[in-house]
Amino acid sequence: MKVKYFLLAVCAMFFISTISAQVVSIPDKAKEDFAKKHPKATDTDWENKVTYYLVHYKEDGVGATAHYRLDGTWDFTEKKIEDSAIPAAVKESFQKSKYRDYEVKEKAWVENDNSQQLYRYEVKKGMDKKYVFFDKDGKLVKENTTT
Repeated sequence: MKVKYFLLAVCAMFFISTISAQVVSIPDKAKEDFAKKHPKATDTDWENKVTYYLVHYKEDGVGATAHYRLDGTWDFTEKKIEDSAIPAAVKESFQKSKYRDYEVKEKAWVENDNSQQLYRYEVKKGMDKKYVFFDKDGKLVKENTTT
């Protein structure tokens, strides 16, 4: 009986270590694409989120995160920005939006695989958290609920 439990425990550890090894591996395609797009990146830190991959990094001293799909293709990149980097039209639109009374948690510049370059506000009011995206002309492009 003890032998059965021992063998079962060994098999379980083998299974868990196999799953663990799969969870931490990042596709070469993603690594190669990142290296090509960001040759000056420093402090890179890859992360596997199970349904996508992230690489946090700094470029020219600015913090950024690139998102990759499971197949290793690039999805989008976000860079933290200061208020001074946001166009006046975007600031004005945000101040006129229904989110003007929300607490602004973070501002970022986002570029996606559709060649869109957007300005994102992460806002919060009570339990309501959202990402609000504007184009460079201040047009509200989309709103997403965050967790």
